[in-house]
Amino acid sequence: MSADVAAISVVVVEHLRSIHAFYGDEQGVRFARKHIGWYLRDLPQGDAARRTINAAESPSAQLALLEAYFDGIAAAQATDRIAA
Repeated sequence: MSADVAAISVVVVEHLRSIHAFYGDEQGVRFARKHIGWYLRDLPQGDAARRTINAAESPSAQLALLEAYFDGIAAAQATDRIAA
């Protein structure tokens, strides 16, 4: 994962955890959705990932989907480096 994407992943995961802790499960998940959109807006496949992640109904599902998205970016970048 590039340094920029790695830094974004750390920030967004920490931010969502804080939102969930502050607002609680139900409101936190809903409130986090707009932030997810902002964070993923300019990243690869960000719009598709946002739709998938925002369909999550629990904090754990939201975070798991987000982490899977960033893992996918890391895998794609590793493949690109190997192919180059």
